[in-house]
This record gives sequence, C-alpha cells and structure tokens, in this order.
Amino acid sequence: MDRKKKIRQLAALADRSEDVRLIQEIEARRREIMRGRATAPAGQGWCDLQVAGSTFRLNMLSAAASLDTLIDLWIDSAHMRLPAFEGPANGRVLDIGANEGYYSLRIKQQNSAAKVIALEPVQQSFDQLAANIALNACRDVYAQQAAASDSDGPLTLQRHPSVPTVSGKNTEALNQAWIRREDLRDEQVQGYRLDTLMPGYREYGFDWIDLMKIDVEGDELNVLKGAEDTLDKTSRIVIEWHTNQVKGGVIAFLEQRGFRLLWEEGHRFGDLYFERST
Repeated sequence: MDRKKKIRQLAALADRSEDVRLIQEIEARRREIMRGRATAPAGQGWCDLQVAGSTFRLNMLSAAASLDTLIDLWIDSAHMRLPAFEGPANGRVLDIGANEGYYSLRIKQQNSAAKVIALEPVQQSFDQLAANIALNACRDVYAQQAAASDSDGPLTLQRHPSVPTVSGKNTEALNQAWIRREDLRDEQVQGYRLDTLMPGYREYGFDWIDLMKIDVEGDELNVLKGAEDTLDKTSRIVIEWHTNQVKGGVIAFLEQRGFRLLWEEGHRFGDLYFERST
C-alpha cells in the first residue's frame, strides 16, 4: 500500500478536523525531513492527537516518527498479523521496548480487560509512555523505566533525538542509511534480566504471560538470554528482527526452548511469530 493511501486511512480514523490537519502537518514535515530540507522546530513543542478513540501525546521534535508508528499499528497491524497475537486472545501482555506506548494502547483498545506491563528505558520515550497511559485512563497498564537485557546493571544506549524508535546498545545493526552516527546520543539506563523483574509482577497477576512482544533495535537475543525462566511461563512471542544474524539466533534459541516459528515476515526486517509447542 502506498504512503499516501496509508495517511488517508489514518486521517479517516481521526476524531476531529484539527486532528486531520495535524496529521497532514506532521506528514508534510516528514517529507521535508526525508528530502534533507527540514529545520528543527523551535524548542520542544507538545500536542495531543486523537485517533481511533485514543489520545496520543506527541513531541513535535519526533512527531514524524510517531506518525510512522501509528501507521504501523493501526493501519499495517504490526506485531498483530496473526489472530492469536491480537488483543482479544491475550489477557497478560509484556511489552518490551514499549517506546511511547502505542502498542500497549493498541492492545488495550482491542481488549480493555488485558493487563499490560510496558518496559521502556529511554527517559523521553518513557515520559511519553506514562503520559499516554494517563491520558487514556488505562487501567492495568504498568509502566517501568527499565531495559530488558541479559544482565542486571547500568547500560549505555545510543538514541536518536528525533526518532524514538532508534535506541539500543547496537544501533549499527539497524542498517539504516539515513542514521548518521554524529546524530546519536548516549544515555545511561538501568538494565535488568526479565527473570529478575518477573517475580515482582506477580502481584499484578503475571504468574503467566500470554504474549511477549520484543522490539529492542537489535538486542533481542540478549533479552531472551535474560529470560530463561520467564520463557517457561510464556505462551506466545512476537519479535521484530533487523538483521539475518539476529533472526537466525532468535529462531535457534527459541526452538531449543520449546517454541515453534509460526510465521516470519519476508522483508529487510520484520516480525517473527512464535508459539509454545511443548
């Protein structure tokens, strides 16, 4: 589907005429960014976009990237292209790499009774995640500022100041020509093994995980290595991969631990869908 059609479809979900105008304004800025002509907005401007019955707090410095994520989830059904991975089939969801919270909101929109734990380490993204949870009065969504990893302790992530989805320990693995090394910033965050975190989530009803979503920009295998016990209590996993090396490592690791690959997206990067088989 071409970009213009997706923008029209997203605009059709807008709740107000001012939201349609905001989508068009952000998309026009995105085109300027892609052409290398955009100038940075003065200061950090915030606005709220209402789409499909939900409200999204946007930072105009990164709104073009946020619009891409909204299209991914509400138009392209990213991470949810199999019915068993949609909200209605999953009551306990672990959102790893929650970013600004759009996936968690999409799950809650599909299943208001779902319980979600959202992990996001980067300060700016976590602040928007918390704001989005509050704006939409989401019950049973628990946000924690943390990086899932293979060890407990401080980590240094690289992040892009205007593209929140570009953040991780190894952004080179994203293989995106437009990412300039000089634009990236280091940020100190706290890392945890999922096996360290999960006992604390039992009070929220997470003695079992119906669906684990992982999108951590190239560090997916390390997340799994820190979740040996947690995987034994997980039914389904959807993982976004960015390189063939990561994809192969993730598939081998999970198949050795009782999961079977249901489907993989055949693009330059995409999602892997797993289900527990044993």
